[in-house]
Amino acid sequence: MSTADVKSDKRIVGAGIARHDAIEKVQGRTVYAADFALPRMLHAMLKRSDYAHARLLGVDTSAADAIDGVVAVYTAADVPQNTVSVDVPGQTLEVGALKAISNVLADGVVRYHGEPVALVAAESEDAALAARDAIVVEYEPLPVIDDPERALDDDAPELHDGGNLLAHWELEEGDVAAGLGAAAAVVEEEYRTQFIDHAYLEPEAGVAWRDTDGVITIRAATQVVEHFRDVARILDLPDNKVRLITPYVGGGFGGKEDMTVEPYLGIVAALTGRPVRMIWSRQESLTARQNRHAVRMRYRTGADADGRLVAMDIDILSDGGAYALLSALVLLYSTTCAAGPYRCPNVRISARTVYTNHTPCSAMRGFGGMQVTLGYEG
Repeated sequence: MSTADVKSDKRIVGAGIARHDAIEKVQGRTVYAADFALPRMLHAMLKRSDYAHARLLGVDTSAADAIDGVVAVYTAADVPQNTVSVDVPGQTLEVGALKAISNVLADGVVRYHGEPVALVAAESEDAALAARDAIVVEYEPLPVIDDPERALDDDAPELHDGGNLLAHWELEEGDVAAGLGAAAAVVEEEYRTQFIDHAYLEPEAGVAWRDTDGVITIRAATQVVEHFRDVARILDLPDNKVRLITPYVGGGFGGKEDMTVEPYLGIVAALTGRPVRMIWSRQESLTARQNRHAVRMRYRTGADADGRLVAMDIDILSDGGAYALLSALVLLYSTTCAAGPYRCPNVRISARTVYTNHTPCSAMRGFGGMQVTLGYEG
């Protein structure tokens, strides 16, 4: 169909559509998650671990409980279902079908610096801050794994039952050994990418309340409203007793695909019956929010005399941090993208992601495809 044949009276296709949020954003009137407030609203804050890996010997909340204006202080024992188990799509080799398991509040062991240990709810932000600082945590430091290579050593301490290998993918096409043997030139190199923070303008924030039907309603900055099911499991409630609403999000880029404030808001609203707001500071956002994976890549690339690729042998090792989150799925995309957009008849890719005592890693724009670009273009 030529341009002249396009009808101008189409309601959608071919018509200019005005963004319904454009005017209020330009005028600075857009309401984000941290802008909401409710009558009798409590303020919630998290006590976070000072250690990357330690056994919790005790959490003393008595001084925090005694502070004027403090309504509640919760630890792992107070959470109805403290362990969160989320299905991760796909299946890896040694690991098998994967469930991403983590704790709402640390229970027995902390596995990264900044892991939530206790949850405070108070009448004011000042009281919540004072209570957070008054909580006394007794730790027994444990060996820290800060290197993915070390995590795979036979004598490395296991961060989770079953070992430190979180996920493993393999792809192979053709005869890589023969292709490299026949190549006119072979380039062998190691590449590394660093952890990257999403650095969105809006930190993690939200409010929650229990409505007249007893539904825990959470309005939070999130990219995945389906987390209402996870919050329902944490609260030991039916799915239809939790509702998650997403207002305009001030930047996400994958960093708000996993739960951040949602379970803590749900806990306070459910256990106190009061509305509650939680806003992470920029410091705790940078400390404890999931990052883009740091990746070590080893490439052996062979080409013929005309410069055409004939073989690629690729080994990928990514740092998944302390908990699984979406690491296995991100690694799958790294695996399928590792050879780039180029025709190559012989390719072998082995990709692994492991647990370490770094902050958990998860989704970020490009979802595993960005890191390997350095490898196949290097």
